Amino acid sequence: MEVLPQVTTTRLGWRNSGTAGAAQPTPELAAQRARLAIETARRTGDARYWDRAQTALAPWWNQPLAPVDLVVLEATVLQGQHRFAAARERLRQVVRRAPDHAQAWLTLASLHKLDGHYAEALAACERVVSAGAALYGRICATEVRSLRGDSLGTTWDALQVQARRENPATEPWILSLWGEHLERQGQPVLALQRYRQSMALAYDVYTALAQADLQLRLGRAGDALATLRDAPDTDAVLLRRALAQRRLQQASWESLRDELLRRQQAQERRGEPADAHAREYGLAALWLMDDPAQAWRWAQRNLALQKEPIDWMLALDSARQAGDQRGLADLRTQLAQLGLVDRRLLAEVSDAR
Repeated sequence: MEVLPQVTTTRLGWRNSGTAGAAQPTPELAAQRARLAIETARRTGDARYWDRAQTALAPWWNQPLAPVDLVVLEATVLQGQHRFAAARERLRQVVRRAPDHAQAWLTLASLHKLDGHYAEALAACERVVSAGAALYGRICATEVRSLRGDSLGTTWDALQVQARRENPATEPWILSLWGEHLERQGQPVLALQRYRQSMALAYDVYTALAQADLQLRLGRAGDALATLRDAPDTDAVLLRRALAQRRLQQASWESLRDELLRRQQAQERRGEPADAHAREYGLAALWLMDDPAQAWRWAQRNLALQKEPIDWMLALDSARQAGDQRGLADLRTQLAQLGLVDRRLLAEVSDAR
């Protein structure tokens, strides 16, 4: 018998969202259930809720003529499960059928950013604006421009003002993206301020991890532990807790490392695609197991799937520690071709020379 980790105590309101026992729920009920599961997965980091969202959408899953809103939710679930190619294909089907579907374009833009295809991402952001979701489109485009190295001046301030006026729920998202921008621009102290402002407005695991990562880079392991104190016990959270405890010379870090190893073994027994966890496996090998060669192998598999700054940092650091000069040269070439501008990566490349 496998004991599942206590990641979240949240229970979805299936029985309060309509006829839960219906053999064939309506598209509206399926969408409601899927959105609730997706929201829970994002808020808590509990990957099991992506599977619950898929179950809610099962009658229409991968059906060519499914309602477009359900197809967009399907693509969102596929994205959450790291099945990025399938998600992109479903979204392309949607925008062919409904060219002004703002959410489809926004999700497609996020997938293009994940791939490092910034021109395509920016074009998708512009379609979000033309589809009538101007604030979301502007946020989307600003993040892409930031990844390409634009300084952006007062753009973030203007977005925050617009969000407060039109949709206050987007302000924490803007502040979190603003913090990431400041990190890439080499302004960690200001970045930390934005993360804290975002978290003060609305807690979310993504921003908590970004704040903890920055605190760890600044040598503030105790602060990182405090940031993650109330975070759910996801693999990503346990990784940071273990690293912080190790740096603080707390013996409990080894228990967390062993728990992560047990989870990895359980994922392998269940037949889950290893590449979907390659980032976490690579970070664990680098941070907790002192095995840069293994970390470098996972980092390469991970880069084939996603190319966010953290993925490049993992690859550069593991290749450098593994002593793979040829691999480092190849990473430098790829980064130059990609057009991602991030001073943290420049420091990694400089250290590797």
